[in-house]
Amino acid sequence: MIRWLVALLIFAFASPAAAQLHIYGPGGPAPAMRAAALAFEKETGIAVEVVAGPTPTWIDRARQDADLVFSGSDRMMTEFVRLMDGKLRQSDVAPLYDRPAAILVRKGNPMAISGFRDLARGDLNLMVVEGAGQDGLWEDLASRAGGIDFLRKLRGHIKIFAPNSAAARSAWIEDPAVDAWIIWNIWQLENADIADAVAIEPDVLIYRSMAIAPITTRLKSSEVQRFATWLAGPDAQSIFTRHGWRAPSAENMKERVQ
Repeated sequence: MIRWLVALLIFAFASPAAAQLHIYGPGGPAPAMRAAALAFEKETGIAVEVVAGPTPTWIDRARQDADLVFSGSDRMMTEFVRLMDGKLRQSDVAPLYDRPAAILVRKGNPMAISGFRDLARGDLNLMVVEGAGQDGLWEDLASRAGGIDFLRKLRGHIKIFAPNSAAARSAWIEDPAVDAWIIWNIWQLENADIADAVAIEPDVLIYRSMAIAPITTRLKSSEVQRFATWLAGPDAQSIFTRHGWRAPSAENMKERVQ
């Protein structure tokens, strides 16, 4: 009887750990992904650990125990496939959601910035993000806004070229002389106390995606498959939409993880 009780207790405490999933990715999608992970655990009992931030802070650990990786752009996911030493495959990448670029401004928009083309004004100090999922973002926006002439003007007002979004957030807090910050809309939603957002003109606007990819050795794991499918479903779609992401149509959504 005692042995049976001991075995039962070991099983009870060991099962959640055995079922836990470990997923890794950048900081931008992390708030939505963490909310989705909590909702998934509540529904299924399968715990999901979300580790997020600049790639160097988690890539070594991900090579050891990751079940799934998420990205902040397709280019970023391509980099993850390379960095994960054969543990990810391009054929297993499933894009799920995307989000638009936006202009973050100081609370109350004291410089009265009206849109992206307004950023070429001579009285503004700008910040852009050059790394992670934003490689080339500000340059692409500038080209759409007015070509090489506009890009030349804009570049002259860029005060800070941040290596990633986390570093940009720190610089925004530490340097009040920065008037505008070109980044994704989701960063304002998660930092509404330190910045407002100005929309970018529709003919200039750019979206980039978030994708997921399971580790090759975990492709047949029922827990990983269940979570990947759930992330493409209506409950996760509602969560990501609240966090500023754009979901595809219902029909297209079904194809994302199949």
